[in-house]
Amino acid sequence: MKALFLWICVVFCQASFAAEDAPRFRFPDIAARFRVGDTNAVNPISDTEGPKALASADMNGDGLPDIIAANLDGSISILLAETNRFLSPQILTPARGLLTNSSLRAVIVADLNGDKIPDVVVGDIARKGIVVLLGLGDGTLLPYKRIDVGPVRALDTADFNKDGKPDLVVACSPPDCEYCNGNQNDPLPNQRPEDRFLCILFGQGDGNFSEPKYLLTPGVEACFYGVEAADIDGDSNLDVLALDFSSCTTSNKATRTRRLQIFTNPGNGEFTTNSPAVVLEPSGEGPRSFRLGYLDEVLTNNLPGPNATLDIVVANRDSASVDVFLNQGNLKFSAPVSYPVGASPRDIGIGDIDHDGHADLVVVNRYKNTVSFLRGIGNGQFETTALEVPTGSSPRNIVLTDVNRDGNLDAVINNRVSSDVTLLLGTTNYFGFLLP
Repeated sequence: MKALFLWICVVFCQASFAAEDAPRFRFPDIAARFRVGDTNAVNPISDTEGPKALASADMNGDGLPDIIAANLDGSISILLAETNRFLSPQILTPARGLLTNSSLRAVIVADLNGDKIPDVVVGDIARKGIVVLLGLGDGTLLPYKRIDVGPVRALDTADFNKDGKPDLVVACSPPDCEYCNGNQNDPLPNQRPEDRFLCILFGQGDGNFSEPKYLLTPGVEACFYGVEAADIDGDSNLDVLALDFSSCTTSNKATRTRRLQIFTNPGNGEFTTNSPAVVLEPSGEGPRSFRLGYLDEVLTNNLPGPNATLDIVVANRDSASVDVFLNQGNLKFSAPVSYPVGASPRDIGIGDIDHDGHADLVVVNRYKNTVSFLRGIGNGQFETTALEVPTGSSPRNIVLTDVNRDGNLDAVINNRVSSDVTLLLGTTNYFGFLLP
């Protein structure tokens, strides 16, 4: 299917900064969009379609970061980066075979079989498992294996046990798990307690994985919205962070849970079960995603200096805000500082957009069909007035990467309802994204 280029008008926006002589930054009046998805497939568990998760990797070995979209109709779209055309028409892996009747909620990319070609793993919430697809080096994928795990909502990859083979961290919970009503012993349809857990699958180096090693055992009261692997405590071991939110009303009481749990790795991947080292509580309502980045460091080419620590940003859907937790070392974090953004923020991109050495935030706003830009001003602080640029309909995720290798971060956003991907190209010395 040919990529659909939709040149859409965007109202020029500009920021007002504290200093009267501060520069005023302007935004583009056009953006490029690219169609994704399988027109011959449908989401088996809902009437919603479109791309649900995004990743980026060089899938064809040309040195450019390509885009991988996991779609609710069970298909996978790869858009190859092209310096003269931005992104190629999608290379579609259709919702057939191992992907039949799937609804994909998560995607990661790693070389799973040691052939130096990126492979793909997608999380299927409908058929309760993961599907491993091997990269062929030209942007196409070979479906290899389905592994029954549970209703996957979030994935990440890292080498937790330092054996040189990529592992997976998998967060499972059923659709619509954030709400329940009535008796806790009589949950909503398809809300089985045993479908809620957090686990690691250790990679075997050939595209296969071990049985689950649980961080949170089945039956945990959690509805997961995000998971990341990173060295959060600075000991050179990759840890696990998981975000969950739920709101449950029973005959006796109403409970709301919003937490970001941190599980520390002793170095061999043998995490302590049901024992997070730290639990952070966002101050906003309805947290739906989080990202890690170097917020209070001075960046050079988006890289920090030595001894830098990763900070945390949480997107709160129901309060239209993001919370910033600054890492103070030794698993200590600052109290969350909130910044207002657009309606229903669903994801965050972190990077130095304007080349001033400070990380900026790019927040995806689902209900406003925009992204908000919060300019970093140093020390982990941001301008309180966010600038907005339109996307497609119902944007969900964002990837910041230099698509055309011009030295500027570009933004790629998946739009669920309009079934496409928006590309905003970065331009030197401007805060925001401009097309040439």
